[in-house]
Amino acid sequence: MSQGMAFPRDLTAQERSILDFILSHEWEGVEQVRAMLRDTRATGTCTCPCGSIALSVRPPNGKLVSRSPVPAEAVGYVEGVLITVILFVDEESAYLEIVWYDELPPRLPNVDELQTVEYRDGQLINFD
Repeated sequence: MSQGMAFPRDLTAQERSILDFILSHEWEGVEQVRAMLRDTRATGTCTCPCGSIALSVRPPNGKLVSRSPVPAEAVGYVEGVLITVILFVDEESAYLEIVWYDELPPRLPNVDELQTVEYRDGQLINFD
């Protein structure tokens, strides 16, 4: 998926849409995270072909408010394979983790294949 691409690089349209899907949800500190990742670039990838990418960040304005991983996650199925997308973020870096629970499908998910899972205080509060 991201294997073989040079870094740093712009996000692919699909990577950007997945990140924007997670950032479209509301949680404490999301505006700050959105600003930090507005012009993000991919800076690296996982050594396996999962599609996870390291992201550049703008330094936050003040202390980072959002917890990591962020409380909004994406889940779905790609060609019958369960996937979870988790965004980790701190003051200096971010990581968009793509977790496949079985075999790796040949592509990243389309946003219309994803649903939102949101946690607050360790409790599931929203599942689209």
